[in-house]
Amino acid sequence: MPEASTRHSAVMVPRVFLFQHVAYVGGVWQATCSLIKALDQISRERGQLRLSLGVAQDQSGVEELAMACPDLPIERMETRIARGYHLRRKYPGVASSLRCFTKYCYFTPHRLALDSDLWVALVDRFRRPLAPIRPYGVLIHDMIHLHTPESFNRSFLKKDIPRGLTPTIRRAQFQITTTPATASDVRAAYGTAESAMHVLPVAHEPHQRFARIEPTALPGLTGPFILNVANASPHKGAKVLLRGFARWQAQSPNLRSRLVLCGWGTDAFLQRAPISKQQYCNEIRELVNELGLQESQVFFCGHIDDPTLKYLFEHASVVVNAASFDNGSYSMIEAAWFGRPLVCSDYPAAKYIDTRFQLNAHLFKNGDPQSLADKLALAMNSEVHSGAALSTVRSQLAHDELSLRTYAERFYETLVSQVSRAV
Repeated sequence: MPEASTRHSAVMVPRVFLFQHVAYVGGVWQATCSLIKALDQISRERGQLRLSLGVAQDQSGVEELAMACPDLPIERMETRIARGYHLRRKYPGVASSLRCFTKYCYFTPHRLALDSDLWVALVDRFRRPLAPIRPYGVLIHDMIHLHTPESFNRSFLKKDIPRGLTPTIRRAQFQITTTPATASDVRAAYGTAESAMHVLPVAHEPHQRFARIEPTALPGLTGPFILNVANASPHKGAKVLLRGFARWQAQSPNLRSRLVLCGWGTDAFLQRAPISKQQYCNEIRELVNELGLQESQVFFCGHIDDPTLKYLFEHASVVVNAASFDNGSYSMIEAAWFGRPLVCSDYPAAKYIDTRFQLNAHLFKNGDPQSLADKLALAMNSEVHSGAALSTVRSQLAHDELSLRTYAERFYETLVSQVSRAV
């Protein structure tokens, strides 16, 4: 039987340009890589689409992704701002809907983008409207700015959202989210039609990330500890976590434990770190002093690699997701895969993930340090799964419904249906 590429070469196969025009580290880039790898495999099997990928000029980890997807065209790109009349001259007959004096986002180099029938933005951060040179859709990870605006700078809230995000989302042919909570927020904020919204339930496979690597110990960390895997953004809840931890310590004088915060930017919370331009980092340092916590009690690790993260998950007494709001955290699912008790803030997306993945988290009242301290006390007395019990948990997490393959198939099928409207 001829190869798939030969069988499909006789017909015109639509092209889809996927792009992440803003560089990310951590969870967003991890999610992008997982999705792209799965989509690339499905596309090679089915041959219904020809995929290509655009990434930000300064995105790290692209070489590893290219090695995993050797046949996928990938182009580094730079986001630029131009007025409509400039783009209409540059692309005559392509974008008649461009308003002459409106400023738009567009990309350079643009070979892969212009060679495609449909564009799909894998993040929703736009300083200006996306130039509608091609029909497009947007993957929206979260709507954090609606619930915790303090996590964002004034320019993003006052300028980027009204003149960039809002018109881009409203003009999109379709939107994709991974939780009903985010979909509800998108509809409320942008007036998105029900028919344009596609909720593709979140997937995550911790074994793909951790099963084949050997753990690496974190130097200087000894004894029991509580683990928080997040980043330095205010909405990730470092303040409530520190206050809750201090209260739990006061309530449990016979149970000594350390607190480990890891993830992008968390090393800026260290007392010895340079004064930060981010006021929030300085506030965290002041709070540590106010609570009387010593750096021997609280580890601010910054970004760590997967072998070290595996070690932390394997040895943590409890894992805490203290975020005040987001689209849910992969650390919740990873905690279950390692058999760790989970304490989690009670907000819509986290509750959805807790239910969907059957995590049995100890949910505390959002933003309430005392509620967090009380749930920590319960979690410390919870069973750490091992042996047959852990095998059962991992078997549940390996269900097809929760797999990246299922998520990517739904994503691919959405692309196929949407590109048929665009061509």
